[in-house]
Amino acid sequence: MSNGIGIGGIVTSYLVGSKLTLRAFADKLTEDLRINSLTHATIINWRDGKTEPETDFLLECAVVYKDWRRSFAVSCLQAKLPGIFVDDLDAILKRINEQ
Repeated sequence: MSNGIGIGGIVTSYLVGSKLTLRAFADKLTEDLRINSLTHATIINWRDGKTEPETDFLLECAVVYKDWRRSFAVSCLQAKLPGIFVDDLDAILKRINEQ
């Protein structure tokens, strides 16, 4: 969960934790997605709070990936849309399937 941290803090945390360059981080985020590329400048803008990842991009990451990229996406969604993403993705999907 984002714990009140903004998107920039989440990006910084995952960049440091992954030990990837900005370019490698961008490449890893898109390697199995419909979107073919993110630039390192996009990652910098997210980190610096100038822009935010698109919600549909984050949702796709959350569904496609099962590793740190899923956690990254869910944390960003929780920061971006706290009224909607209050639980982890597994809990959300479980609730949807029960309806």
